[in-house]
Amino acid sequence: MNEHKTPHPTISLIIPTYNRAETLRRTFAFLAKAEEGPEEVIVVDQSRDEAVAGEIRALCEGAPFAARYVFQTVASLTMARNRGMAEAGSDVLLFMDDDVDVAPGTFRQLRLLFADEQLALAGGLDKQTEYTNSPAGYFFGKSSWRKRGIGHVTSGMYGRFPLRCSEQTPTEWAMGFFFAVRRSCVERWRLRFDEHFSSYAYAEDLAFTAEFCRRARQEGLRCVMSSLLVVDHRYSQEFRVPSSRATLMMVLHRAYIRHRLFPGSLWRAAMVHWSNMGDFVLRLCRRQRPADVVRAELFYWRHRRSVLRGDFRYDEFLKKA
Repeated sequence: MNEHKTPHPTISLIIPTYNRAETLRRTFAFLAKAEEGPEEVIVVDQSRDEAVAGEIRALCEGAPFAARYVFQTVASLTMARNRGMAEAGSDVLLFMDDDVDVAPGTFRQLRLLFADEQLALAGGLDKQTEYTNSPAGYFFGKSSWRKRGIGHVTSGMYGRFPLRCSEQTPTEWAMGFFFAVRRSCVERWRLRFDEHFSSYAYAEDLAFTAEFCRRARQEGLRCVMSSLLVVDHRYSQEFRVPSSRATLMMVLHRAYIRHRLFPGSLWRAAMVHWSNMGDFVLRLCRRQRPADVVRAELFYWRHRRSVLRGDFRYDEFLKKA
């Protein structure tokens, strides 16, 4: 056997959920049909509705695979992901949303990828994603022309998929609906999801995976996006944040992530705000509340020091909305 191969890596699947029993039921139906499914499925439930929480617990207890129910009193995606990591015991930690259809064979392919000990992260693709090659995107720092062939973090602090993806295309990040990391790396680098991102946590996956990929590169390990890991992310809309709040989170979180990943980089700081200008222009053309971008930018500059510490003050912003 190749010295860089392991025979059969084990998988812990971590699924945060919030008041969505029926959504999770469909996801479980797909997991039940999976080939070589995970050794354990850890559901971190943050439901405020006791009846729904009871349904989710019963769903886990009756699952035809090893499913563990964990209840968390605070509704926070980042805390839920961290709780799942603390509970997990397998070689590979797989993070997945509760509204994802996983095709048969996906887990088998994931195991084959992680049989290579030089692989640290594998990110999945969503079959619904439309890949764009917009000149405006390159101009406003939402995509990188130089890195368009790989998964990359742009100068404006956006995560972008490669224009074309092979079985192992290098990447600098992964999206939270379906990605896996090697447990030993997480423990060695003492990484956690940043709990400053609370509630619905826009871009918490980018913050975690970009730091993970940077550490992996420093140790000569590989991080990839793979055409072998294509899932159907259904994008449940029940608990998506309102437009004004979503815009605020987009502006503040990207500024905070830039500060964390590239402290002192004035060029990247400027590009984050230049990307926001691109959002304003696009929304203006489409008549999609461009004023939300302006108000979020002004809020950032009034509270810049707090934002860069991770104190985002959403409620204060929304009171003035």
